[in-house]
Amino acid sequence: MEAVLDSCNLVELHKYKAFVKENIRPLAKKTDREAAFPFETVEKMAVQGFLGIPYPKVYGGAGGTFVDYVRFIEEVSKACATTGVIVGSHTSLCTWPILSSVLKGRRRNICQNCCLETGWEPSL
Repeated sequence: MEAVLDSCNLVELHKYKAFVKENIRPLAKKTDREAAFPFETVEKMAVQGFLGIPYPKVYGGAGGTFVDYVRFIEEVSKACATTGVIVGSHTSLCTWPILSSVLKGRRRNICQNCCLETGWEPSL
């Protein structure tokens, strides 16, 4: 089933593709060959807000949709499955449980650390 993309989704998709082409694809073989964690790439994704795509801006996310998030994971995974798994794990296995179960008063601080460039490392 193909998702219908509106003009906002298409703008985001083009941004994702450009980021992947410039930052992920050139390092994909090296990442896999050396079994290395792509710290530099993940940091760049954090700076761009890609680690919090589906989460509200109030919590440090990008305020995007789950379609945006899935499209980003798809584009990343086409270039480097390792990096795609890292983003998916971070966003779904780390940040989502915090957002869905931590008391509202504490969510903002914790989620901002997970979504923004200042705190992605502890969440991994």
